Amino acid sequence: MFNIGFITASLLGPRLVHRFGTRVLSLAYLLETVGLGWIILALNSYGSGLTIYELAAPFIVFGGGAGFALSPLLGVILSGVPSKEAGEASGVVSTSFQIGNTIGISLFGLLFYRFLNGQQSSASYIDAFKMTVPLFMILSVAGFLLVFLITQPRTRQVIRPLER
Repeated sequence: MFNIGFITASLLGPRLVHRFGTRVLSLAYLLETVGLGWIILALNSYGSGLTIYELAAPFIVFGGGAGFALSPLLGVILSGVPSKEAGEASGVVSTSFQIGNTIGISLFGLLFYRFLNGQQSSASYIDAFKMTVPLFMILSVAGFLLVFLITQPRTRQVIRPLER
C-alpha cells in the first residue's frame, strides 16, 4: 500500500514543484506525519484484530508523503550547485541518501526488535510497532520544520561597493 502512494506522488512531485515551488516538500512531510499518526490511531483502535484493510489508507498517505519528499528533494538540493559540478554533487547526494537509508533502517530495526524483547505473540509485534512509529513521526516533524524554515523566502541585502 505504501508503494501505491509513493509511486503516484513520485510522479506528481516534480510537476508540483514547478507549480508551487519548494512548499511541496513541506506538504510532503506533513502528509508523512498525518499518515504515521493515522497508523498509530489504527494500531490503538484495532489492536491484535488489525488487518491490512485498516492500514491501507494510512500507508497510502504515508507513502504519498514520502514520494512527494524524496522525488523532488534531489532536484531542490542540486538547484544551488553550479552546472559544472552537478554530476559530482549528484553522486554525493545519492550516496548520502543510500547511507542514510541504510543507517535508518538498521537503527529502526534494532529499536523494533528491542521493543519486541524476544516475544513472539501478535500483540507483542503490534506493541513494538506502536513504540517504533512515534519515532518515525518525530523525524517526519523534524523534516517538516527543517524544510519549512529553510524554504522561507528571505530578503537579500544588496551590498554595493564603496564609492571613492
